Amino acid sequence: MAGVMDRVKPSSQQPVSSEASPPDESGLSGTSEDGAMDENTEKVVLAGQKLIYSDDYNDTILESLKNGADDAPEAIAHATFVAMQALDEASGGKLPEDAIVPAAIKLLEEVAIIGKESGTVQVDGNTLPQAQQRLVAMAIEAGIIDPQDIQDLIESMDPAEVESMRAEQEAIANGGQQMAGGDPGKPPPPTGVV
Repeated sequence: MAGVMDRVKPSSQQPVSSEASPPDESGLSGTSEDGAMDENTEKVVLAGQKLIYSDDYNDTILESLKNGADDAPEAIAHATFVAMQALDEASGGKLPEDAIVPAAIKLLEEVAIIGKESGTVQVDGNTLPQAQQRLVAMAIEAGIIDPQDIQDLIESMDPAEVESMRAEQEAIANGGQQMAGGDPGKPPPPTGVV
C-alpha cells in the first residue's frame, strides 16, 4: 500500500481561512445499520476532516474545486483523491487498506460541502453519485482498487439488486435524466449533499 496513494501531489498550500466548518461527525453517512462506523474508517475520516478543514489545506481544496468548476463531479472526485493521497503520505503509507475507499467516499461528501458552501461548485442530486463513480475510477486507474474485487463483490450479490444498481448507475452516467424506477418527466430524487 505504501506509495500507492502518493502518485499525485497536492498543489501549493497557503494558509487561508476555511469557507466551511467541519460538520458534526454524527452527520456522516455510510455507517452500519446500528450507526457504528468501522474503527479504521472512522480514524481515516477524522484525519481527513482535520486535513481538509485546516487553514493550511483548505485553500488547496478550494483551488482544486475552482479549477474544475465546469465539471463539479470530476472536481470533487479529484480534490478528494488528492486529499486521500496527502493523508497516505502523512501516514507514511500506512493507511489501513480496508478503510481507504469507505473513508474516501465520506470525505468526498465533505469536499462537496466545502464546494457548495463556498459557491465554488454547483451540487445537485446527481453530483455525488457521479463524483463517487469518478473517484472509484481514479482509484482503479491508480491500482488502489482491484477490478477483480469489484467483480467478486457483484457476483456475490442478489442479481435483482445488481440490476437495480446497474440501472441507477447508468441513469447517473447519462446525466441522471431518469433514475431506476423513476418518472422520466421528473428530476431524480436528491441524494447526499444538496
